[in-house]
Amino acid sequence: MSYVYELPVGKGKQFLNKGGVGNIVLGGWQVNGITTFQAGSPFTVTQVLNGANVDSGQFRPDLIGNPNDLSHSRHRGQQVAQFFDTSAFRVNQPPDPVNGPFRFGTEGRHVVIGPGINDFDFAAYKVFPFKETRQLQFRAEFFNIFNHPIFANPGATLGTLQFGRLSATTVDPRDIQFALKLYF
Repeated sequence: MSYVYELPVGKGKQFLNKGGVGNIVLGGWQVNGITTFQAGSPFTVTQVLNGANVDSGQFRPDLIGNPNDLSHSRHRGQQVAQFFDTSAFRVNQPPDPVNGPFRFGTEGRHVVIGPGINDFDFAAYKVFPFKETRQLQFRAEFFNIFNHPIFANPGATLGTLQFGRLSATTVDPRDIQFALKLYF
């Protein structure tokens, strides 16, 4: 969702429209923003061991439970340490007395859902006209204003130390910038 709103304050507006100090300080402000909420992307878990004895492709483990069963309302530290239920996977390793010496794992494609996005960007602008055709614009822009971490997909390789752990972000932490823009 994106929005642009010019505040109804200052000369020619609904409030404080007589000019003076109120107009100089509070008039001419515009606020903008972009708010993004997005569900997580699906991804596939792989394993290091080549249980199918093939030369290429992804080596998939056996799926023995629901990896998306863990609550996302858990404490943030618990989610970082184990984002999905890692016990839902078992290494597909030969020889398997029931299914033969080499086989593909039972996990399907894209069975785990990664972390979603919750991002707020915000900006405030004020225009200072100083001649008929010239104006100066002050800009204050806040990206990821609430400094909410937006994590990348967790480690997806069974048998590694990073399996199921969140270890990277996809968006920078809060970023604030100020600018002056001259229109002539």
